[in-house]
Amino acid sequence: SRRVRLAKWAYRFRVSGIPPEEGVLTQIGVLKHDNDDDGEDGAGSKMAHLLHMMDVDGALVVVSRWFGGTLLGPRRFAIINNVAREFIIECRENDFIK
Repeated sequence: SRRVRLAKWAYRFRVSGIPPEEGVLTQIGVLKHDNDDDGEDGAGSKMAHLLHMMDVDGALVVVSRWFGGTLLGPRRFAIINNVAREFIIECRENDFIK
């Protein structure tokens, strides 16, 4: 059977770094965020919302799944978000992210 790999992602971080030279515009402190659904409408934006709700700063979360013919229906979004949530919690427990 043919399998399809789907990878959705979301990131969220604040720009930081060395203050710019005089006369150079900067965006230090500005929140940057984006996401992609990879064909599963709303999956990336739900992950982005999760990053926001968990107040994650400085992370990119990617969840991949392989479609092998079994339809998961709407519960796939809960599964995707639960995997992302568990990953974020584990990263925080190990001091990889704030």
